[in-house]
This record gives sequence, structure tokens and C-alpha cells, in this order.
Amino acid sequence: MRSLTPPTPADPAPRTRGFRPTHTIRRPQNNSKTHEPPTKNHQSKAVGWFWFCYSAGYPILGSFVFALFKLVIGFYVTLWISLALITAGSLVVLLLLRERTSFSGLAPGRDPRTELTGTFRILVQKPKRGISLVIRLINTTPSFGMWVFMPCFVRDLGFGDAEWNTLLVIMMVTNLGALLVFGVLGDNWSGRKTCALFGGGLGAIGFLLCYYLPATAGYNFPETAVAVAVYGAGLAGYVPLPAMMVAQAPDRRGQVMGVYTLGAGPSVAVGPLIGTLSYSSFGFQGLMWIYAGLLLLNALLCMCVTSPGDGLPRPGTGKAKPRHDTQEPSHTPSA
Repeated sequence: MRSLTPPTPADPAPRTRGFRPTHTIRRPQNNSKTHEPPTKNHQSKAVGWFWFCYSAGYPILGSFVFALFKLVIGFYVTLWISLALITAGSLVVLLLLRERTSFSGLAPGRDPRTELTGTFRILVQKPKRGISLVIRLINTTPSFGMWVFMPCFVRDLGFGDAEWNTLLVIMMVTNLGALLVFGVLGDNWSGRKTCALFGGGLGAIGFLLCYYLPATAGYNFPETAVAVAVYGAGLAGYVPLPAMMVAQAPDRRGQVMGVYTLGAGPSVAVGPLIGTLSYSSFGFQGLMWIYAGLLLLNALLCMCVTSPGDGLPRPGTGKAKPRHDTQEPSHTPSA
């Protein structure tokens, strides 16, 4: 039986130390050595590793597989190889994943229809989720637009398709390293500041460099590679966003992640749509300024989104500031 004595001042963060993304915030810490979901102090790092693997597979290994097989067996058979790789990934999840939390839903025992409608109700009940949805929409909108229109720009400068494919790989390899760095910053410094300064600010700078460096230098692969690498790093700046959104409503995790994906999906179409509507009037230079302006707007929106404990010192690193929007710790005895 645990003691009912409230935490002493020696425990600087009693309200968050037992947090698990798949448990309520009041659950006491489990010291079991088995595999567990990441604690609150490691959520951004965990998301960083997720996107690390995503980026390594989709834009990087996917590009290499395409380049390797299309010349040998053609496009059609390459599509069948892609289907085989997708099947292999599904088998890995079904047969090799042993972390028990993933064996149940994010909202066990709740009616799926209620959860689905709750995804939209939460946007009204908690307006900051609506801001987070817009942030997620803008996050990848410029990148999907760039991947459609920048090949035309660099081709006019003399770059071939193979060189553009290499530039894309450089962009995403840089993104891989930045994902882990910004995951650590989100956990140990501030999630919203990481999103604003690096996702919004650095991303906008990278986008403008992707036009002005090649336009000034012409057919110059190293300088163009620097430009796309800067944007690749900025694209990783939004790693802390999912953890921030879940922390704002830990009892409605499924609905929060529904809002997150609701913003992610349309960006695939919105990015190219913006280019289609504006390219003929403003050219590639104007289009890049539009995308950069969206990222700067995102930086401002990120500073409006707060979550419990964000930016506060971690236990043992200093005196924590008072928390105003977290739940009170439960002193209910547990076995």
C-alpha cells in the first residue's frame, strides 16, 4: 500500500512523472522493466524516431528502390515490388510488435461513432485543437507543393531527373538527423518554441534559399544541395506537435490524433493546388514566397498553442514554475 503523504518539495514535478500517452495523467509511475510507452519527458523523442523511420522509408529508400528497379524491370513490375514491401511492413507489425499497449485502442470501451463525432466537437470545445489542425495542415503543404513544382525549376537550370532525385535524398537525409535533434529540444526545452523557430522560421528560410541560391548560382549542385538541406532540417521542426496536442487533452487521445491526421491528409492536395492557382501569375519565385509566408504564419500560430508543462524545467534541472492547466495529483491509495 503506497503512502498517502503528498509529494515533498524534493520531487519537483509530481504531476507529470507518471504520465503515459496511453494512460490517464493520474496514473502512478510503473517501475517495471518491461517495454512501456514513452514517458512525457520522452514523447517528442519517440515521435522523432517515428518520423525518422517514415522519412527513411518513403522518400529515401523509396527513391532508391524506384531508381534501382525502373530501368531493369520497368514501372509496372516496380509497383508490384512496392506492394510486396507494403505487405512485408504489415507482417512486421502483426508478428513482431510485442508492446502490449498497441494491442488495444486509444479509447477502449468507447463507441466508435461517438469518438468520430468527438473529433469534430473537440475543435469547438477546445479551440486550441483547431489551431493545431491548421498548424499540421500548413506543416507539409509547402513540401508537397515543392515536390511538384521544383523539378520544373531545376530542370530549366540544367539539372537532370537523376540529380533532382539526389537532391530529394539529400533533403530527407538532413531531415532524418534533424528529427532526432528537434525531438530532444522539444522534450528538454520547449515544444512550441521548437515548432515555431525551426519548423516555421528555419523552414521559411530554407524555402527561400531553394529559389534564390539556384537562381543566383545557376547549375550549381553543391549550392542547391545546401538549400534543400536547410529546408529538410526545417521540415523536422514540427516533431513536438503531436505530443503537445495529446498533452492538452490526455483523456481524449484518439480524438486528438484524429484532429492531427485530419490536418495531415489535405496537405497532400492543398500544396499542389496552391501552386496550380498561383504559378501562372507569380512564377516559381512568387510561389516560393507564398509557401514561405505560410510557414511564417505557422510560426506565429505555434506560439499560440500551449500545453501543460511545456518549457518548464525537468525534474532535477531547476525550480519549476507553477502549473495552471494540469490536473491535480490524485492521492487515492493504490495496491
